[in-house]
Order: sequence, then C-alpha cells, then structure tokens
Amino acid sequence: MAEYYRNPYGSRGHDSSRRRSFWMILADTFMWVLTVTAVIAMTIIFAGRFISPERMWYFSLLGLVAPVVYITVVLTMLYWIVRWRWSAVLLAGIFVMLGLFHMPMYYKLDLTKQYGEPAYDRSSIKVLTFNVRYMQSDTRKSTIDSVTRLVRSLNPDIVCFQEFPLDRDVRRRIASKMVGYNAAGTDSRQMECFTKFPIGPSREIEGFGERATCFCTDIYINDDTVRVYNAHLQTTSVTSDDKDYISNVQFISDSTREKRFIHIARGLKANNTARAHQAEAIRREIAECPYPVILCGDFNDVPVSYAYRTASRGLHDTFSRGGHMYAHTYRGFFDALRIDYIFVSTRFETLSYDVIPTGDISDHYPVIARIKQTSKQ
Repeated sequence: MAEYYRNPYGSRGHDSSRRRSFWMILADTFMWVLTVTAVIAMTIIFAGRFISPERMWYFSLLGLVAPVVYITVVLTMLYWIVRWRWSAVLLAGIFVMLGLFHMPMYYKLDLTKQYGEPAYDRSSIKVLTFNVRYMQSDTRKSTIDSVTRLVRSLNPDIVCFQEFPLDRDVRRRIASKMVGYNAAGTDSRQMECFTKFPIGPSREIEGFGERATCFCTDIYINDDTVRVYNAHLQTTSVTSDDKDYISNVQFISDSTREKRFIHIARGLKANNTARAHQAEAIRREIAECPYPVILCGDFNDVPVSYAYRTASRGLHDTFSRGGHMYAHTYRGFFDALRIDYIFVSTRFETLSYDVIPTGDISDHYPVIARIKQTSKQ
C-alpha cells in the first residue's frame, strides 16, 4: 500500500510515462538523423554552385530538390526549439540563415500591393524568352498560331525562342506572322531572335555541342548597342517516360527502380558536365563583350547550379529583382523548376518579371521581363 502512494499515478501511470519516454527518444533520434542529413545535403547544394560537375557531378543532383531540403532544415529547427535542444537549434539555424541568402533565387516576397497595370515610360524594354518545343503541343499539333498570337498580345520588344523549328518553310511562315519584328537572320540550330529594334551582326558562340547552342545578336536601341545572347544549354536527356515515372511516383512499386535510376543518373551526369562547359563558354564571351548584355534562354538547370552561377556572373537575374512569390518555368517535375532565365547587365534596372501560364503549347512557360537602361558608358 505504501508503495502505491509513493507513485501518485499508480503502476499504470508509471508504465505510460516509460512508454512516452521511449517514443520521445525514438522521435528525437529520427529528427536528429533527419537534421544531420538535411544539413549535409544543404552543404553539398551550396558547394555544387562552385564545383564543376566534371569534378563532382553528383553534387549538382541535389540542386533539383534544394527548396525541399531547405524547408526540411527549417522544420527540424522548429522541432528542436520546441524540444529545447539548443545545440541542434544552432546547427539547423546556421543553415537556415545561410539559405536566406539564396532565397531570392526561388522566392521573392511581395510586400507591396499593386492594383491595375503599372505605368511605364517609353524607355522601358520588354524581353520575352520562350522554349517553344518546335511549335508542337503535347499531342503534336502545331502551335504556331498560338505562339505568335501570344507574342502579339504581350507585345515584347525582344523575343528569344529556343527549340525553334528547323524546317525553313516553317521558319518563314512564323516570321511572316511576326509583323513589326526584325529577325536575327541566323540559321543557328533550333534558335531564333526577333526584335522591334534595328538589328546588327549575329553569330553563333563556339564551345557548344550537337544538342545545345547559343548565339548573340547586336541590336541598336536609340544611340546604344546592346548584345542579346540567346542560349539553350544541354538538355537533361530525361525522357517523357522518365518524367512520368518520377512525377507519378511509380518508383515506389517498381522492383527494377535501381536500374531505372542508374540510367537516369548517367544521363544527368553527362549533361551536367556538358552544361558546365557551355556556361563557361558563355561567361568568356560576355566577359569580352564591350556592350551591355541581355542573356536569355533555357538553361536546363536550377538557380543553385554551377551553370547558373557561371553564366550569370556579373549579371542580374530579373526574377530576383522584379519577380514575386514563387516562380516555375517548366511544366513538369511537380511544377517546381525554374530553368528559363533572363539576365541583364548592371546597367539595366528590372521593372517587372512574369511567367505566363500557357497550357500545353509547350513544356515550358514563357518568361517576360521589363527592363530599363539606367546608364551609359
């Protein structure tokens, strides 16, 4: 009887307390493993921006899920705050703070409420970049009319197309619908540039392989020359079947998923390495350019990648300056990837940035930015 009164909850309460302690120890262990794993993953993601995939190609793979990794670190930090484990809070908190410096690449907090269409003066320039998938819909129907109608409705001053049709008759047909635009006049593979401004010389950039290309065009805006680079970096070589396999989470019940993932990983390795070389070629070209630069294109890579950092060095990402909330430009992979970009020289101010939803006329969405030249050299 005395022993009963020494335990105010009785023996059943004592067992319940032990069970709770067991589950809390188990939860803490799981969360500690998750915290360490997420922190290591974030370290690899940060390092991947500076290390060429040619040296450590697998570093670039984690960049595909960078937002998920960051959210995981934030959640683990909140868990450890509730649990009053300050050493774990400090560990996760350091990486949460480091991640804040990369946040503008993915998420632009919109603190101002705007009503109606903002007014812009005539000195602003609208730039559109769009991977048009050879002007074909998901069902292989022609989207020439849809794309050209979209361009007319948006009325950009500069248009950069990637995966442009190769057939010359089709190219001429598209050009005839781009009323008021000058074509760059290049026969570069799968690329075209249209602009309302007078056009100067165009040429293809060296250092690209068979399945990627970049060309530059000089355009004359008022009394200044601006060089526009239109780039399509190496594709991921992930087939539509592979995309469906990942997006529909088929690998959960697939007994041969290891072979499938090895096949996908090998393709990603080769193409990540190719994009690294192509980004370096773009960087060398821009470094020698005497004019202000606009760099557009489908990079097939995420913002925390070596290719993004290398090609855009010294330029501004128009999303980071004029975007709002979260933006994705690729229609697939859970609508999580921003791989199409408009970069500009520091002599340009970004006034606005938008990704235009267009349905199935392509597997990418068009990106449009309004910029303004603020100085001349």
